[in-house]
Amino acid sequence: MEYKISIIIPVYNAADFVADAFESLRAQTLGFDALQILFVDDCSTDSSKDILTAWADEFSNVAVYSTPKNSGGAAGPRNVGLLYADAPYVMFLDNDDYYEPDACETLYCEAVQSDADLVSGYFRDVTFEKEHVNEKTPACPLTGKHIFVLPQQLLAAQDANVIFWCKIYKNALITEHNLRFYEDTQMEDTVFFTSYLLHCKSMIYLDKLVYNFRARASVSRTLNAHYLTKHIRGYAYLYTLYHESGHMDCFDYNVRVVPDYFIPCFFTSEKIEPDEQRDLLQKWQWLVQYTEENALFPSDEIKAPLLAMTARGELDAAVAYGRLCAKYDTVGTMNHNNTLQLAALGARNKAQTSIYLALEKDYERTRSDLFRLNQELLSAQQTIAEIKASRSYRIGSALLSPLHALHHRLF
Repeated sequence: MEYKISIIIPVYNAADFVADAFESLRAQTLGFDALQILFVDDCSTDSSKDILTAWADEFSNVAVYSTPKNSGGAAGPRNVGLLYADAPYVMFLDNDDYYEPDACETLYCEAVQSDADLVSGYFRDVTFEKEHVNEKTPACPLTGKHIFVLPQQLLAAQDANVIFWCKIYKNALITEHNLRFYEDTQMEDTVFFTSYLLHCKSMIYLDKLVYNFRARASVSRTLNAHYLTKHIRGYAYLYTLYHESGHMDCFDYNVRVVPDYFIPCFFTSEKIEPDEQRDLLQKWQWLVQYTEENALFPSDEIKAPLLAMTARGELDAAVAYGRLCAKYDTVGTMNHNNTLQLAALGARNKAQTSIYLALEKDYERTRSDLFRLNQELLSAQQTIAEIKASRSYRIGSALLSPLHALHHRLF
């Protein structure tokens, strides 16, 4: 049977959740048999491989492949999956996420009918218990159907979100340009999506829920130096892609608030040692400098000095400031959560500054008044001195002296 879509699913220690992903594939209204299911196990240490093998034994459209060694990310397994993808279209599913029942049909039918190079829906966040965190991700602000002519409308297409798994891709375009996932970066999906998008002539966004993303716990306190080093490498790849294609406005769109989020995490993460903080700042400095030079992020008054010092290369000062902020930020919250303590500190300092400025203004006004009065006094003294030095004053004084003496004797 000829498959309509190849679904690539990287798997690592997902025994507790991969069944949700698989059941969502079996429930597809397009037809389960129309899907080529490609599981790629990344050397799991739990029972994931056994679960996948059992499905492959039962269903002819399910295949299981393995990486030779753990790759430490999804890029390697996805690249293995691309080697075996036979269908004209490709979709991606993470091992702990799941599709809506009509996801494949919605995207596939639009792609075939329009011949668009890329068709996208949107996703929602769910908990590990599958409770809905929201009904539509804030990452996708668009409403209604949108058709983008590329590359002319490449910047506008960014609003369709750069998350790559709620989309359907043409396998022929991937093969023609030999597109693969970079395995040395933490942003392999964004880089792959960007590489693909830059080769597209058209993209369609449907205001349709197709994907359920299991929202992970906040990573702000678990980010480590290795992750952040790979992450900044991803932004370097994006910079190169957009720079070479002449679309730096798209790069600006995607990095406008990145340092504002990540840099404070260098000091609040429990996984980053103090001696790693300066090294990380040095690796991220080029991006902080770029965003500051291009006025891309509206940082608040607490983070602004940290980013400014980093941009100027004052890394020792930036480390000292970052540690000071983290000291008052007891819950690791410099990335937009619970910044009450620091905000209160900032507000108090701001109030104190306002009082100081008011007093300084009053002082300057008073000093100005005193200076004016002193000038008037000096002018009056000068006038008196000139009068006393005049001939008329001396004659008058001489004539009046006997009268003053007589007045004192009589009275």
